[in-house]
Amino acid sequence: RLVGSEMCIRDRSFSDYVNQFRVEECKRLMDAEPQTSLQEIAERSGFHSISTFRRAFQKYTGIIPSEYKRN
Repeated sequence: RLVGSEMCIRDRSFSDYVNQFRVEECKRLMDAEPQTSLQEIAERSGFHSISTFRRAFQKYTGIIPSEYKRN
């Protein structure tokens, strides 16, 4: 079992597990490179579709990517 802000692997599907790590990478990139577009951040984090990226981001953070990026 992973602890802290990580999720418990046994409680999630593999795609949920992967997407949560992708979202964490997106957040890291948004913080480190605020000038980079959301499209590029999504692609660099492994999302092939901006709509899938937005859905996953909101699922794991509770806010949309552009709101996170503004703050």
